[in-house]
Amino acid sequence: MMRYFLRLIILMTFISCENFQGQDKEAFLFNEFHKTVPHQFINCYKIQEAYFCYDKQKNLSILDKNFVVDEALSKKIKANFKIGLIRQNRDTIFASERLSVYSVRQRYLDENFEWQISNEKVEFPFYDDENFSVTDCCFGEFGGSVFFRNKSNEKVYSCESTCPVALNKLNGEYYLTTALAHFSGSSEILKIADPEKLFELLGDSLQHECHWWSEPDPGSGKYKSEESELGTEIVFDTLGLIILTAFERGQELYFLSTDLKKMFINKLNRNILTTIETLTAISFYSFQGNPTITPNGFIYFFKTDDQKGFIELDKNSINTYFLKKSKNFPISKKVQEKIKQTIYPK
Repeated sequence: MMRYFLRLIILMTFISCENFQGQDKEAFLFNEFHKTVPHQFINCYKIQEAYFCYDKQKNLSILDKNFVVDEALSKKIKANFKIGLIRQNRDTIFASERLSVYSVRQRYLDENFEWQISNEKVEFPFYDDENFSVTDCCFGEFGGSVFFRNKSNEKVYSCESTCPVALNKLNGEYYLTTALAHFSGSSEILKIADPEKLFELLGDSLQHECHWWSEPDPGSGKYKSEESELGTEIVFDTLGLIILTAFERGQELYFLSTDLKKMFINKLNRNILTTIETLTAISFYSFQGNPTITPNGFIYFFKTDDQKGFIELDKNSINTYFLKKSKNFPISKKVQEKIKQTIYPK
């Protein structure tokens, strides 16, 4: 109940802080581009200076930084197996191969742009550092959780999180950002000073149970909802705003967000979310899932009724790309070797 009371107070704080728009704007370079592409892409990944984009049929295309398609490489990576999910892990593109209804295996693109079968278990953690491997789960308004697995002793610690969108570490402390696109939307930022102060999950069933905090204790019969808040501190909590992702620059924490009318870049300053730039006068929010984390930032792919593209953070540049399909898409004959040299320099 206290969390909902705090949410109303902090909502008033967020509304008032919009008067500071433009503050710290010089920290970023904002650009807008309109590009022509050969297919109706639904998502894009980036490795070095090359984009790996795919359509609804999971057909991958490789494009250079100017969005010129490499027809030869795109044809070469055309899969001869049934693709389930396409994902990026660090500098590698993975695709799950559907062997049957209940069986899949992972393949990856090697340096020769050929699909290889992965003989090792491939994990896609929500967050990973030298101490913890963090996974997440969420079922929308029904709630979710994050799980910190200690790499040295395999102990698992968890807290409720609806729904996790980003986890960042600043000055030795973790900041967990959550958002829910339900009704007008809501967002919350939690500070976790020490993950081992969260509730420790014992038993394999609890470690993989998304709603462990809603299960009654076998002994007392009480629910674990209070225990799901152990070790967490509310930094920011609001209604009417959906935070899409969070990212660090220096010792500052920034956010990409939307109020379903506009898109913003925000900065967290003394528990106040300050708008430093309005990216667009309309919202590009879409149910595309969490943004893809890249070495230099992130890619957030959007699709609305009349717009499609992505917002990319590339170092200190925040670029908004509008993608339009064209039958007369430019083809570069020399780009294949350029992409190879860029991605896999000798």
